[in-house]
Amino acid sequence: MGLRKRLELYSDNPELGTAGEGPVSNKDLDPVPLGSPQRTWTWPSLLGFWVAEAFSISMYQVSSTSVSKGLNPGLAILAVLIGHLIVCIPAMLDGYVGCVFGINFPVFTRASWGMRGSYFAVFVRGVVACIWFGTQSFQGGQCLQIMISAIWPSFNNFPNRLPESAHVTSAELLCFFLFIIVQLPLLWLHVSSLRYMFMAKTVVMPVFGLTLFIWALVAAHGFGPTFSKPTQIKDGTPAAVVFFQCVTTAIGPKATLALNMPDFTRYAKYPRQVFWTQAVGLIVLVTMCGVLGATVSSAAEVIYGEVTWNPLEVAVLWNNRAAQFFAGLCWAFAVIGTNISANSVSFSNDLALWFPKYINNRRGAYICAILGICAVPWNIQYKYVHPIPRGEASSSLY
Repeated sequence: MGLRKRLELYSDNPELGTAGEGPVSNKDLDPVPLGSPQRTWTWPSLLGFWVAEAFSISMYQVSSTSVSKGLNPGLAILAVLIGHLIVCIPAMLDGYVGCVFGINFPVFTRASWGMRGSYFAVFVRGVVACIWFGTQSFQGGQCLQIMISAIWPSFNNFPNRLPESAHVTSAELLCFFLFIIVQLPLLWLHVSSLRYMFMAKTVVMPVFGLTLFIWALVAAHGFGPTFSKPTQIKDGTPAAVVFFQCVTTAIGPKATLALNMPDFTRYAKYPRQVFWTQAVGLIVLVTMCGVLGATVSSAAEVIYGEVTWNPLEVAVLWNNRAAQFFAGLCWAFAVIGTNISANSVSFSNDLALWFPKYINNRRGAYICAILGICAVPWNIQYKYVHPIPRGEASSSLY
């Protein structure tokens, strides 16, 4: 038997015409019927999915970036809420379709794009997913770097063997690949088993977020100094423009997740639970992280006199090794949850549509990790993201 034949997948559903050759589907693309043992997701898992998405560095930065530009924290929170209200509608509808019919996004696109047109739709999503996998992993590597520096401060002096034109240091590159390795075992898990990770994040991240929120208010001496900051846009951009930029920034990442919802809700037991958990999870839980970002960013300016939009910057400003380690650990855990749910799962489903005879969820996830590295995410970080300034506790980061 040749290598090509060994790599072929076999579907368990011959009625779909996929047994043996699998021309248009495979086991991971076949519908998951209601009542199937694979339907393991209930409302705690569905809410946990949104907590996994809500408490992430990228979501934190949606509101904190606007605050750092000079927008009032209250207006930044309002902008995030409006954005989530808008994107909640397609998220609810897409999630409901995925649950009722047991299909994922690539199969769902066949209804609107047709059998051939769907290849283009999933190709676009797949390209974005593997790029984001790389950038999120680089962000996770920075979290890991803070953790290592907190344990061994000498890591701050890790020698850099790379030229400045590489736009990345040796320490950053090392932590990036270490973070990729940490994620590899989790990529093996089937989507139906990811609910345990989401449920763990449901416990860990809200507690961490609440702790960070309380610290910000106490250290800044209450809501008054934190939220009384007037809107003063530093670069002269009209306040209305910055406000609506914040709205669209809130919509952007969650619009992708609205498309991704069938990839997960196809494993949900009850369609009704899918409907209301989308509303509660997106409007309430995800917006809470926007509140956290606006509050901490504004409080950091009050406490330290520095404008910062990145939670890793805040950890550096603490100058407390224990606090830095646990902050880095929690944010790293958040990045892993986001990276798997928003990127590797969607990419593997998309690639399975293109090559159903050879690609399933596991193979696609590992291919996503390889392509994420090939995306050279440190160049994206250098070109489009404001670098974190050097600090005593984390000079090797940058």
